[in-house]
Amino acid sequence: MRAIKVNARPSAGESVVIPLDIVDTLSGDALAAWVYMCGRPPGWTVSVNEVRSRFGWGDFVWRKVSKELREQGPMSIVAAKGKDGRIESRKIVLKETAEK
Repeated sequence: MRAIKVNARPSAGESVVIPLDIVDTLSGDALAAWVYMCGRPPGWTVSVNEVRSRFGWGDFVWRKVSKELREQGPMSIVAAKGKDGRIESRKIVLKETAEK
């Protein structure tokens, strides 16, 4: 796999490996959001408000970026259902490749 290694959190010695298939398919905003989210500490839960605040995005830009990430494959949203079958929460899941 051809990839680029980015030091996402140099102070913590952490880096993100970005497969070139993702670099080639995403816009700059979507790539920035994906690298930022993947570069968070282990156990970090994706916070839409945190990502939006980090980049100074309003709701419209986040929805556009989120849609692009879901359509291109490196992000999905998983719904958690309760005992009654109703959706209780949604969780953003990040993937390391752009496979759909």
